[in-house]
Amino acid sequence: MKTMQIGKSGVIASEISIGTFAMSGGTAWSDTKNDLDASVRLLHEAFDLGVTFFDTAPVYGTGRGEEILGRAIADRRDKVVIGTKCSLNWRTDAGRLEYTRDGKSVYRCFSPESIRADLEDSLRRLGTDYIDVYITHRQPEVEDVPQVMDTLLSLKKEGKIRAIGISNATVAHLEAYLSCGQVDLAQEQLSLLGRSRLDEFVPLCEKNDITFQTYRALEEGALTGKIPADFVPPKGDVRANLRWFQPDMLPRIAAMLDRFQPLREKYGCSQAVLACAWVRAQSPCINLLVGARRLETLRDTLTVSQIHLLPDELAFLTNCARELDD
Repeated sequence: MKTMQIGKSGVIASEISIGTFAMSGGTAWSDTKNDLDASVRLLHEAFDLGVTFFDTAPVYGTGRGEEILGRAIADRRDKVVIGTKCSLNWRTDAGRLEYTRDGKSVYRCFSPESIRADLEDSLRRLGTDYIDVYITHRQPEVEDVPQVMDTLLSLKKEGKIRAIGISNATVAHLEAYLSCGQVDLAQEQLSLLGRSRLDEFVPLCEKNDITFQTYRALEEGALTGKIPADFVPPKGDVRANLRWFQPDMLPRIAAMLDRFQPLREKYGCSQAVLACAWVRAQSPCINLLVGARRLETLRDTLTVSQIHLLPDELAFLTNCARELDD
């Protein structure tokens, strides 16, 4: 698998990264089996197939995501790149209440003390003494960015983190961070169905040598072609609030995916791989972040590195997706 530099950091990672959100379980992913050994085996398989970049966060399974990854990389820490996050925690009630799930109330807090406590918690769960890419999970008010960045730059100077990233941000946030120092990664949603980041955000990343790490390329499964038209997400499931899983949308998506059959046959690939190939083709600064809970899904998804869509094929896929915008 090809590698890329993360921003200007000097950190070298695989162009495809694996996330631990879906395997972390809880009500957010009610159909996850919470099999720790199986999750570790999957992450080891990803490593054996060339993946060196792994993404997690404290709130994925309220600690479980980091614990799974920590166990998986224990004997190969110096060979992998870890991305994890700060700003969401359930230690105290300081900050703004974000949500309550699985008996934990999660608060968003950007004080220097809270960010440092987030980091120490993550280091303990991951079993390491540094984080390669440290990402603000959700964002403060734009005017508060300088204080946040000052804390992150201090952590970087101390050697506890190697690169700074942001997630779920606006263009204004990214510009504010850049005015204070180097940002090496922006983790944002991008898919065939969710293309808004292509307008301003991706060009700003390209201009400033920032790696754009995409998540939800498959819209939590809606673009895999494997979701029944009558699927109803359980209460609390992360998919329950997504537009694409509403009863009126699933049949329309299925009809759109049927139109992609000739391309799937041409490239000998699954619908999931085709959707991921579209994402990768949008910019050379993209790092494709994908999730997997089964070995066969992982192996299939990683074949995306072999698919190179032609310009007219990319345009066809985009135009089909635009028909769902209304």
